[in-house]
Amino acid sequence: MNDTTSQAQSFGQEPFQAASVAAALAPAALPCNHDFIDLDDPACVRRWTASFGVSEEDLRIAVRIAGPHTWAVAAHFNLE
Repeated sequence: MNDTTSQAQSFGQEPFQAASVAAALAPAALPCNHDFIDLDDPACVRRWTASFGVSEEDLRIAVRIAGPHTWAVAAHFNLE
């Protein structure tokens, strides 16, 4: 046991595990971005279609016209 492990256990904590941090930061673990609309992510497409109250086709058209920034798409739909 190394010093870090013994110190962590003395405080009732699990020792640092690099693999657990990497898993937590993996793209699949990250939530949908609040600033950009990722049309390649089905969960993000569902979120933004529901948020804007539009169809997937309308969302895709808006992103093509206004760009992927959520504020630009909201302005496209006059939702500012």
